[in-house]
Amino acid sequence: MAALIYWIAFSAYKRGVSPAQRSALLVHAADHAKGSFHEEAIIKDLWDEEYDFVTEHYKKKLKAYADAWLDSEAAEAYKEYRNEKAYLPGRFTELIHSAAKVKGPGPITAIHLTSWSAPESDEKHGGIVWDIGTMYDVFSIIMNQIMSNEFVLGKIDSPHSWANRWMRVATTHLVDFINLGLAQGQRAHLYNQDKNLLESLSRYTTPGLPNGRFTTPGLPNGTFPAVKMKK
Repeated sequence: MAALIYWIAFSAYKRGVSPAQRSALLVHAADHAKGSFHEEAIIKDLWDEEYDFVTEHYKKKLKAYADAWLDSEAAEAYKEYRNEKAYLPGRFTELIHSAAKVKGPGPITAIHLTSWSAPESDEKHGGIVWDIGTMYDVFSIIMNQIMSNEFVLGKIDSPHSWANRWMRVATTHLVDFINLGLAQGQRAHLYNQDKNLLESLSRYTTPGLPNGRFTTPGLPNGTFPAVKMKK
């Protein structure tokens, strides 16, 4: 149970880390408790299992929203426009790739989540609902498991509030998942979906506080250890 609470709390900061970083955090947890349980195989296995459980929560939540966008009118319009701009009729009616000559629509960004329009058009194609409620859903594992009365999300328009910082990083994750999904459609034979989604979760960190510290509920002193988060 302690390992699960740790990883749920840690996910407020980052949704994924490398195997080496997981080991470093286990050593730190053991040092903090003045123990050596990090050397026990059963503890290492439990540590990784609970990590996988928490990471799977974020992967499923974000993938569900990404899939909803990929099934939306916005996605259909985007892909149609991209295909039109990426190929031109050539000799003998072949389709010749012309990306160097014709600029495509570019990757999806945060402003395209609720709707998408072609660069030269004002017509809006509906995407998905993406607001503070959906952000809460992504981070529901934290709020359902370790929220305390002292833990306040704050106002969404306050840049240093939990609500604002979680909204920003959840949006970044979702946009990444969507663009990975669009890439899968073009290069399915080269695409390992699970691997790429997990790497995406490890790529982004929740914005910290102005003093550089990152407090979180559920851990001793409310602050994460100073473990270097290098990729």
